[in-house]
Amino acid sequence: MKALYRFFKSIKLTIVLFSIIAALSAFSTLVPQGREAQFYFDSYSPFIARLIVGTNFHNFFRSILFLLLTGLFFINMAVCTVGRVVRRARSGLRKGFGPDLIHIGILLLMIGGIVSLLGKREGYVFLTNGEYAKLPDGYEILLNTFTHTTYPDGRPKDYVSSVEISKDGQKLKEHDIRVNKPLKIGDMKIFQDSYSSTSSVILRDNMEESYVLHPDEGFRAGGAVYLYLGAENRQVTRGNEELEEKDSNPLFPVAIFEEFEEDGNFIQTHYTKIDERISDYFINDIIITEKTGLRVVKDRGFIPVVIAFIIFGIGLGLTFIQKIGEKDI
Repeated sequence: MKALYRFFKSIKLTIVLFSIIAALSAFSTLVPQGREAQFYFDSYSPFIARLIVGTNFHNFFRSILFLLLTGLFFINMAVCTVGRVVRRARSGLRKGFGPDLIHIGILLLMIGGIVSLLGKREGYVFLTNGEYAKLPDGYEILLNTFTHTTYPDGRPKDYVSSVEISKDGQKLKEHDIRVNKPLKIGDMKIFQDSYSSTSSVILRDNMEESYVLHPDEGFRAGGAVYLYLGAENRQVTRGNEELEEKDSNPLFPVAIFEEFEEDGNFIQTHYTKIDERISDYFINDIIITEKTGLRVVKDRGFIPVVIAFIIFGIGLGLTFIQKIGEKDI
């Protein structure tokens, strides 16, 4: 037991383990992480691919190798910290606890990191305006509005999900979730992750009968086939053949159709607004439904990490004060 104690108390072991963990962590950045096994067999030689997949190096921070090295490093630091604290207590020293708190903070930080690594859970909810979804721990989320803006060239500019959070029927808070500005609830964070849109078009014939089309559905008329591709808000001028995008033109919902000959030859694309005609039909209505994608992350390691940083900060402060006092003396 004494030999084992001396082994784990060794500063040399600390340096060796820290160096190996740092080197392997740096090397893991050179290997794409989280891909399917076939990716590595397509990208590397068979021997290297088998080595990467066999050691789980493509998920390095979840691999047995990383967890084993981290566990040894934790034991090494814990033994050193406990031995230092016990010696100080036996000697009756009441000053100089700063370094001990720093070590304890690092140990708690490692515990929080491992808990986050192994216990973090992620999920997704997709909502349209007025929809709600259940979250972990009895919370519910209601989407009031979802808006997104773009730059003039069409690139995404901002996504905003205005939500309400409730629990047991009681509304707790309202919040606007933006990219890189998540909503925090306890050990759970909700991120703005993505968005999508679905659409349908309602056609009206000369007999005032209505028909609903969804994307990739169509109809035959006048010896041609019309395929409905979808709808979007666009800036258009009057007519199908002129499509202009200028800041002075208002936005209209536009149904997009492709026209084909019966034998499948492409004829043209139609951009048709409400009340305009597409072959034998009028566009009675265009319904565009936008849906926000929210990523829900539950991390039980968050609280230990916060506590670790607090203790670490206190330890640094005490150490600094102690060093200043020694210098003055």
